[in-house]
Amino acid sequence: MNIFGYRAGKNNIFSHCLCASVIILILFSSSISVNAESTDENYDPKLQHIEVRAMVTRAEKTLTKIKSPSLLLRRLVGMARENFNEGRLDDARAFAERAIASLDSLVSAQRDQTPVATPIIEALLQAITRLESAKASGLKGAHLATAEELIRTAEEYLNLGKVSEANMLSKRAIAMISEVEIPKAKKPSPKPKTINLNTASRTELGLIPGMTKRRIDNIYWFRNYIGNFRSVNELIYVPGFSSQFVAMYKNILSI
Repeated sequence: MNIFGYRAGKNNIFSHCLCASVIILILFSSSISVNAESTDENYDPKLQHIEVRAMVTRAEKTLTKIKSPSLLLRRLVGMARENFNEGRLDDARAFAERAIASLDSLVSAQRDQTPVATPIIEALLQAITRLESAKASGLKGAHLATAEELIRTAEEYLNLGKVSEANMLSKRAIAMISEVEIPKAKKPSPKPKTINLNTASRTELGLIPGMTKRRIDNIYWFRNYIGNFRSVNELIYVPGFSSQFVAMYKNILSI
């Protein structure tokens, strides 16, 4: 009996060890399974759906905080929501990202009180036209170089909203150009070359007075995401432009 009891005790110890080993293996396997499931969650399409929905919602909420948002921004946010509802998450993300970027830029501009439109300066446009005409005629010299620098400075003042300073510098540039123009060539100044909003390069768009890198980027964005301009007046739907700007330079813009 002692021997049998001793053996029975050993069997009990062996059974306990075996059970403990099985429990450890089960826990270890569960840990591996949980880690694998958490790793797979990173590629779960549901996460992409949630992320895009948050972006679209953010764009819609930001739009409500803007006073008198442009038609373009409303169209962007609407297209983001429409694509999201139809399950086109990549397109919805693209529209939402662009809308958020434009809205943030508009909020920043309003906070900095940056003027949206370029004031109307007839003298600046005349100075640019006469300078280009003088260069096309083969005229050179210090006077033209000075006039070109005056025009460049006038454009900088114009972008800062300093209308009177820009106007004064433009008139000085015209006076400098007049000193080197050929007296006998009294032909009317040629009309400025029109710039096509749908095909113009960045360099060509930069020839428009008051044009900045941000405005050029907005025109390129409009052409890529919305489509070609159907009229010059649609430029007012691009962030950074106004009806005054279009009215001023409509004669040198085309589609």
